Amino acid sequence: MKKQPPKKLFKNLAFPIEDSAILRYSFRFPKMQSFFKKTSIKEGSRIFKLLLYKDVEIFIKDETTLMHTGTYKTLDACVSIAFCKKLGFKKIAFSSGANLGSAISEYAKKQGIETFSFHPTSTIEKLNPLFFNNKNSHVISVTKHEKAIKKLTKEFAQTYNIPLIPPLKWRFVASAFRALEIAEYSETNNKFDWIAQIVCAAYGPIGIYKEFEKLAKKYTFRAPKYLGLQQHANCPMVNAWQENQNHLCPRHINAKPAKYIEKALYNTNPAKSYPLLFDLLKKHGGNMLSVDLSDYTKATKFKKKLSKHKINFTTKTLDRRKEIVEKSGLLTLGGTLKAIDKGVVKKGESVLCLLTGGCGPFTEKTLIPANVIKKEKIKDAVKLLGTDFGLN
Repeated sequence: MKKQPPKKLFKNLAFPIEDSAILRYSFRFPKMQSFFKKTSIKEGSRIFKLLLYKDVEIFIKDETTLMHTGTYKTLDACVSIAFCKKLGFKKIAFSSGANLGSAISEYAKKQGIETFSFHPTSTIEKLNPLFFNNKNSHVISVTKHEKAIKKLTKEFAQTYNIPLIPPLKWRFVASAFRALEIAEYSETNNKFDWIAQIVCAAYGPIGIYKEFEKLAKKYTFRAPKYLGLQQHANCPMVNAWQENQNHLCPRHINAKPAKYIEKALYNTNPAKSYPLLFDLLKKHGGNMLSVDLSDYTKATKFKKKLSKHKINFTTKTLDRRKEIVEKSGLLTLGGTLKAIDKGVVKKGESVLCLLTGGCGPFTEKTLIPANVIKKEKIKDAVKLLGTDFGLN
């Protein structure tokens, strides 16, 4: 029997990827297509070659300049609010370092959904007031560690019967759109040897590879190896990986908040997601490295090259000096350069760096939260918030 040619992954895709990855690949989720169309604003992306470094091709997946809120969390927000519309939610609660909360609040605002966004006080300068400028967007700053913030958010939502979002399956749907773009580009242009991203809990890459595995069952598609990166001041997953452990132990937790390069990468104990990431690395190949200030500084030397591709990082005045608001993308680039220097990524290979943020809209104004929770016990804080928001 004559061997059939491999099925084409993509055909007849009319919607431009630069406008919305979600609308371009919405066929993947037919039951949600009409809702995605309602909630979509601008979820664009693009891939381009940045440079050749020590005989390694470095490509960039720009998930910032064409995203409505300036980070890849725009995808999560669009998907989450589409599901909220389908389910008829009028109020929602969530916790976030900064980017997810900003994006969900913005997308919910445009759909008339009331939001309760909990975040650590340390990231207040990363919240753009433009995304919360309406009476239905409530920001609660919490001066506690991330575990307590999540517990407070959960108890608040349960007490007042408000849906807590996004569930993990929604995040994986959002990640699928990232995977589909990479797969389409690989089919028509360049097949990447590696994908690199700095991570906090790593649900994004986990979701990407889940979609890769689905594609591989139907098409001749090979998933790249994965280069996982964490900032050195908070790298529990890197520590566990280097010991070949498939779970996190207390000795792997090493958070030093005062030395964080990117404050939004604040999850100190991603115990639930790490086993999934470990399995991903074992199945598809890859490695994990920590990134320090010298690696970040090295990446900043390529800002001019990035600028030629219209990647111009947004800055804000902090402590009387200009600081890049979102540093995750440059941390990914710095970690990639480090991996090449260390020989983890070999000569002749190619890497796709996921530039997850950095060029979003911003203002010099600092957001004033609706509430600040400091020393209050969680039960007392929940009661206080209920009174303030008229939920009791």
